[in-house]
Amino acid sequence: MLNSLNNEKAWNAKYRAQQFKKWQQYMNDQAAYAPEEFNLSWTPVNTRVKGYSVTTEGTNEFWSNLSLTATNPK
Repeated sequence: MLNSLNNEKAWNAKYRAQQFKKWQQYMNDQAAYAPEEFNLSWTPVNTRVKGYSVTTEGTNEFWSNLSLTATNPK
């Protein structure tokens, strides 16, 4: 189908418009989706840290909620 958009017949404006309409219908039927971006975010935290959260809720109390459960890391 993509080749029909760039072959010798595609110099004819009506033919090319018809091929683009077929392509558009095909893409609509297939419901093709391509993500615009992909992000992966991770934060390493030691297992002895208590009260750590990556959510934005309660950010005013973030530092007061943190504590350590052991003096030495495992």
